[in-house]
Amino acid sequence: MRKILSLAFLCLLTAGCVSSTQPLSSGDRGGLTGKTIAMTTRGSPAFLAMTAGKGMFAVAGVAVAAASGNELVRNNNIADPTEAIAQGVAAAYGAAYDMQVVEPVNTVSTSDISAIVKASGGANYVLDVASLGWGYSYLGFNFNQFRVGYTVNMRVIDASTGKVISTDSCIYDPKKMGKPAVSHDELLADGAAYIKKELADATRLCVQKFSPK
Repeated sequence: MRKILSLAFLCLLTAGCVSSTQPLSSGDRGGLTGKTIAMTTRGSPAFLAMTAGKGMFAVAGVAVAAASGNELVRNNNIADPTEAIAQGVAAAYGAAYDMQVVEPVNTVSTSDISAIVKASGGANYVLDVASLGWGYSYLGFNFNQFRVGYTVNMRVIDASTGKVISTDSCIYDPKKMGKPAVSHDELLADGAAYIKKELADATRLCVQKFSPK
């Protein structure tokens, strides 16, 4: 039962929720030089603020966690990392391959490649960054110990052919980084400063992971 109740958050931290990895080939890498690259995202999913009390109510509890999480985001001006990740990675492609980054980041409502290419405004390539989820959850039976999680997928698309030339995923898991869990009060103190710091760390991690090597 507890596993089912926590599934919505655990998906953020498991490989089963992310895309496979496809690095740039040498041939595709050579075609990037001097070209333009646009950015698209899918917008923000609900922020899941999962506490033990909400977890007791299964699917209804997940809905309440999403509603309270979205309210937390609004009231504390918590930024979804996805757009900042797109900008950071696009800048890295620009520096690595002398590409021109096309602003702004465009939000599309679908993962369909043709729609993404259409939104790119004629750019040669599109960096598509899609958040799979963000939020925080209690740890098993430790009802006042919490960690923040964030998961995102990335694709680089050749706009002329619709071919995906690179894909990768980034999972921000504080436990694997050796970070201690914190209390609910610590999470929310000072305008949710701890959550903002964790999401800033997630941004840096994912920009580094997605940037061309």
